[in-house]
Amino acid sequence: MHCLCIGIHAGQKISSYQHSTNPKSNEWHYTKNTFGLTPREQEVLELLTKGLTNQEIADRLFVSHATIKTYTSNI
Repeated sequence: MHCLCIGIHAGQKISSYQHSTNPKSNEWHYTKNTFGLTPREQEVLELLTKGLTNQEIADRLFVSHATIKTYTSNI
């Protein structure tokens, strides 16, 4: 079985964990993966995981609410 989990860590980096494909193994392997997100989309995702609203993120990044909606749609 193959499983992919996505997480945000204390260092605020997007990462993934992949479960070993060996059915007898219970190992997880850490890999840094941006999943095709731009650096700005990664930044927005990290702020979303902190519980900020779209408007709060827009204010913090000095962009419009509509821009944040576009980023979240891409995510």
